[in-house]
Amino acid sequence: MIRVCLTCSKDFHTIPYEVSVGKGKFCSRTCYSESKRGSVRPQWVKDKISKNHANLGKHLSEETKGRISKAFWNRGGQSKEWKEQVLGPNAPWWKGDNASYTAIHKLARKMYKGTKCQFCNADNRKLHIANKSGKYRRLDADDWLTLCVPCHKSFDLSKKSQNR
Repeated sequence: MIRVCLTCSKDFHTIPYEVSVGKGKFCSRTCYSESKRGSVRPQWVKDKISKNHANLGKHLSEETKGRISKAFWNRGGQSKEWKEQVLGPNAPWWKGDNASYTAIHKLARKMYKGTKCQFCNADNRKLHIANKSGKYRRLDADDWLTLCVPCHKSFDLSKKSQNR
C-alpha cells in the first residue's frame, strides 16, 4: 500500500495492517519525530509518568545525604583532609574489607600513586601501582609501590619466582 508522509509529503510503502491500527502515517522515524516537535504532553500523560516512576532510583537517608553533601560540596579543594574524608572509611559508601579488587586498586591509585617510579626514578613513563604483599590492605601506604611498566613487570616476575 502506498501512502503519503504527513510530514514531508513523500510517497512510501506500508502494509494495510499498520494503516488499520492507526499507524503508517510517516515515511521514517525522523519524520515522526519532526511531527511531534513543539507538541505538549497532555496532563493525564504527565500524571501517569510521575505516578509510574515515583519509586525509582535510590532512596538515601537524610544522614547519608548529609554526609555525601558534606564530602563533595563543602570540600576546600583536594587537600589531604578531603582525601581522607572522601576516600577513606569516613566516606558514605565505604565497604570495608568487602571491596572488589578493582575498587581496592582505584583507591590505592588515588591515595598512594606517586609521580615517579620508586625503583628507577623515571618520571617520563606510564606509572602503575603495585601491591607488595599480595594481601591488598587498602589503608596501608607501606603495602603499595609506584612503578613504571617495565619495573612493575620485573617486580611481578620476581614475586612469582619467590613463590615457587
